[in-house]
Amino acid sequence: MDKNANLMKDKVMFYNSTPGIWLFPDGKVITSYYEAQQKADKLGMNLQMPNLRRFSNSH
Repeated sequence: MDKNANLMKDKVMFYNSTPGIWLFPDGKVITSYYEAQQKADKLGMNLQMPNLRRFSNSH
């Protein structure tokens, strides 16, 4: 459980589960991938990326 908690702490999650829109810890919402990637790099974080697989990881 601690490993998953650390992964979530270092990841910028999607805003409202919408791929391509990220919510940063300071409350700022960024819709541009380039701007979001630059901000994530400055914070030492990674952007959450959309799941491009057709099926879930359990299949």
